[in-house]
Amino acid sequence: MATCTDRPQQLGREVLLSWVAGCGSDDPRTTASSPVTWNVLGFVSNSSFDRSVRTDTNNTEQSGEVTDTLTTGIDTSISVSLEDNKDTVDLTTQDQLRQYIINELYADRQPTVWLRKLDTLHNRYEYHFCVATDNSQSAESEARRSGDFNFVVTPTYSTANPPYIVEAIPAP
Repeated sequence: MATCTDRPQQLGREVLLSWVAGCGSDDPRTTASSPVTWNVLGFVSNSSFDRSVRTDTNNTEQSGEVTDTLTTGIDTSISVSLEDNKDTVDLTTQDQLRQYIINELYADRQPTVWLRKLDTLHNRYEYHFCVATDNSQSAESEARRSGDFNFVVTPTYSTANPPYIVEAIPAP
């Protein structure tokens, strides 16, 4: 089968998401001196990366009729919907993530993870340091089992790692 590199569109299934439990001081990049082991979050049916810019507004005599708007930061939330299929590798990582979140919360710790988005359209990895928030599972009698995960990008508190990192995919 031909692999055509001139196709400008890609499907969402060509975006691969992976996760690893970690701290802000962990280096998620492929070039890290101690690379992390990623867990593929399989059977993703939908993922959404929502960025909301925080602003502050002010009206002065100098701004006239136009409101002066300053950006003060960015809030990023990530939602992932997936099928809860019986595939050993993918189902295990989904269940591991659920258990990790629950265990961290019951231990009064923050369930922090690095999320990695493999984006072949832009030939890059995107890394997001997140706190895992809501997650759910659904099992309707005549529908596929499904699940959802939600994440919020949070500060790493590490001068070496910002909470959002872009890395070109290394050549094979």
